[in-house]
Amino acid sequence: MSALDRPVLGQRIELQGNPVGVKLTARTGTVIRADEWEGYYIVRLDSPAYYLHPNGEVEALFELREAADNFSPVTDQR
Repeated sequence: MSALDRPVLGQRIELQGNPVGVKLTARTGTVIRADEWEGYYIVRLDSPAYYLHPNGEVEALFELREAADNFSPVTDQR
């Protein structure tokens, strides 16, 4: 996704790559808002991801902060 194609709220996306220390159970989600950091967005995942803390604790994550260049729009597959 380029700077000319900024994501819009409610847009369906697919994550590119995998965040460090996070196990994704789905690569898709929905843009719910722009983040306070320029170029970043809060994405609500279709199913939870799991963050693996260094102490072994596992935390369920339902939303991630992602840079716009780390995801792409999901096109209608009909």
